[in-house]
Amino acid sequence: MQAVQEPSSFEVNSTRGDDTLIILASGELAYQRTEAMRTEIDKAWQNPQPALMIIDVSSVVFCDATGLCELTRALQLSRSASVRLILTGAQGNLRHLLTITGLDRIFQTSPSTTEALKSA
Repeated sequence: MQAVQEPSSFEVNSTRGDDTLIILASGELAYQRTEAMRTEIDKAWQNPQPALMIIDVSSVVFCDATGLCELTRALQLSRSASVRLILTGAQGNLRHLLTITGLDRIFQTSPSTTEALKSA
């Protein structure tokens, strides 16, 4: 009998400051979990709208094409709302996806949330 594989683990939450929204994602940003990411990103467009959105992916251990689509959707929404978006901590598989798709030249990136806040 073949074991049934459990869906990957993924958590996302956010904190809001005066003009900043920080979204912290951890685990596997894959097909079964992108709805949680979408919901958290959609909260950003509630009033008051932030001037800066940071998506911290330093704890994301895997990302598939659907996860990359959610990040790209966040970028498109932020641009249309004139909200600066910084993607922080991309590494491993996600860094590779950003590089091979050319999105590493489209997203503003930073090594860490702390560095992003300093540069903002």
